[in-house]
Amino acid sequence: MSQFVPQDICASSASWEGVPNYGLALECDEDTRAAIANLLAAQPDGLRSLNPTMYQPLRFRPFAVSIVAKAPTPAESGDGQLSGWAQAWMKRMVAIRNPADLSPPLALPLVRVVGHDWLVSWAWLEVASGRNVLVYMGEVRVGDTRTVLGAYKVLTLIQRLAHWATVNFRAWFDDVLTC
Repeated sequence: MSQFVPQDICASSASWEGVPNYGLALECDEDTRAAIANLLAAQPDGLRSLNPTMYQPLRFRPFAVSIVAKAPTPAESGDGQLSGWAQAWMKRMVAIRNPADLSPPLALPLVRVVGHDWLVSWAWLEVASGRNVLVYMGEVRVGDTRTVLGAYKVLTLIQRLAHWATVNFRAWFDDVLTC
């Protein structure tokens, strides 16, 4: 999967922090699992995964929401981990899709937990000068775990992201499988 590691973000694949700490991945029915297996069977041996990782629990489950948790220190912001994963995931989606399908992958929500604070941003691909460019929408603090109100905001965020994953992301992913 090293060809999906973003070389323009990190100096080398060895420095990439890799898979998010947590996330929301779709649970697929038997028909969808069979379609995924058929899609991946056409891929080269080391690339038989939906996601830019060969980690077995994530190979056949569409990863919709990425969550990184870090201590509140500048050295561990989680920015590189999220941006690297988003770029690698987008490249992976472009690589496995039908070449006739020119629509870009869906925008991905990226959640960063720093200490008690929960922040969300979005990443998507745009075509600029004939190549795909990863674009980020600014980070917004949505809640925290310091207060009951902050925790309810975090719970609401997770519920809304889960709804988005099961409705919007699933519909987009089903289109990927049928194109």
